Amino acid sequence: MSEAEPRRADSSEWEQLAAQAKRALTPVTPSTQFRARLREGLRMAAYHRETRNLLVRQRTETPWGLLVSAAALGSAAGVVAILLRLRRGVGAASHK
Repeated sequence: MSEAEPRRADSSEWEQLAAQAKRALTPVTPSTQFRARLREGLRMAAYHRETRNLLVRQRTETPWGLLVSAAALGSAAGVVAILLRLRRGVGAASHK
C-alpha cells in the first residue's frame, strides 16, 4: 500500500470510535425551567415576527380605485370652481 492510498480502518477501530462517541454524546434532559423559558421565548419570537410582517408588509397592487376616485373628485371640484367664477362674472357684468 502506498502513501497516496488512505488506510482502511478495521472493525475494532470503528467499535472504539463508536464507544468514544457514545460516552461523549450522552443524552440530557432539559430542566422544566429551561423548557418553559424556551417555550415562552419561541412564542414571543413568533409573535414579533408576525406583527412585524403585518406592519411592514408592502401592498402588492396599486389602489387604482382610490387614485381614480381622487382624480374624479379633483376634476369635479375644478369644474365647480370654473362654473362659479363664470356665474359671478356674468352677474357682475349685468349690474353695471
